[in-house]
Amino acid sequence: MSNFDLLQRYMKIKQPDDKVQLCYLWIHSEGNCLRAKSLTVSFVPTHPDQVPLWKCAGSANVGYNAEFTLMPVALYDDPFREGKNKIVLCELGDIYDKPPIYNKRHNCLQAFKTTAELYDPWTQVTQTYTLLDDCDEQPLGWPKNGYPEPRSHYYCGVGTGKTFGRDIAEAHYRACLYAGIGISSVNAHFIPSNWQYQIGYARSIAVIDDLWTSRFLLTRLAEHFGVRVSYDQQQLPGVKNCKTLYLNFSSKQMREKNGFRFNNEIVLEKNCDRHKCTLNFQSNDGKEVVKEFEKVKEGDLQSQSKSGESVNVPKESEAVKFEQVSDEESGFVQFCATDSVFDPYEITMSIVNKVCLNQ
Repeated sequence: MSNFDLLQRYMKIKQPDDKVQLCYLWIHSEGNCLRAKSLTVSFVPTHPDQVPLWKCAGSANVGYNAEFTLMPVALYDDPFREGKNKIVLCELGDIYDKPPIYNKRHNCLQAFKTTAELYDPWTQVTQTYTLLDDCDEQPLGWPKNGYPEPRSHYYCGVGTGKTFGRDIAEAHYRACLYAGIGISSVNAHFIPSNWQYQIGYARSIAVIDDLWTSRFLLTRLAEHFGVRVSYDQQQLPGVKNCKTLYLNFSSKQMREKNGFRFNNEIVLEKNCDRHKCTLNFQSNDGKEVVKEFEKVKEGDLQSQSKSGESVNVPKESEAVKFEQVSDEESGFVQFCATDSVFDPYEITMSIVNKVCLNQ
């Protein structure tokens, strides 16, 4: 329960000039879950290297009784505490301050460093989310009986009955801008209280760092409004084949003339620990690639075949699209994920390694 008005009374208390509040933010070892704790320091950090490491008990975070280290990697202005206070995105380190296996960011960063000079990779992400009522966990504005209007009724909608949760989406937009996150667009999506926003384009790992921090801001804002945030579109009633994350990627070669043809057939194989499956990305006429898991869970989604007929595809199916963006046939690769279990760091690392290094 959050009493925002009462909170503001105390947030107006003067902060000592020699005290700065740092909110340490990290990803839980199980993935897709954020944790945070705060530390008081006597200086204003301007770079992550200036922020002290923080040793923490591991029993509640990594599943066993051992210390882990919060290792600062990115700094953001804090839109909740404002002033000189900061949010500190951290990687997790083991007792020797080395990245453990569940630290997906470390390997992703190495992929960017390896390919930076020759390939100059750019990334952009689109995050979709749905706002849920805290009592019945139904999307805000969802009909009590039956189902909502068709998708076209809500997409980029304006007005009562077409948009739900705009206050939260707008608050999140402004909070991201204040924090220094490279958020570039916001719009209502396909169902009631369903929204999406974009971050990037940008070089290096900054886009994915911004994505995780933006998720933190959204979750914190939802506390004030008394709602929940869901990134798992497949658990929503009646929702079919709704993507939760889009990741656009391009190398320098893909952005040049005829770059659309650069590596237009991609075969990406990687193991997914959560599903014990293999992902195969293979081109379809050089433009679209469909991924299927070897291990198929229960439940089907509706898709469209080339003939326009409705066909059943496995619930875990994803798609990779090759998009042309100019007459000179430059382009980018788009990965579309329907499953919120995917870590954006891991997706990005896999695409960078395959497109640039053929690994």
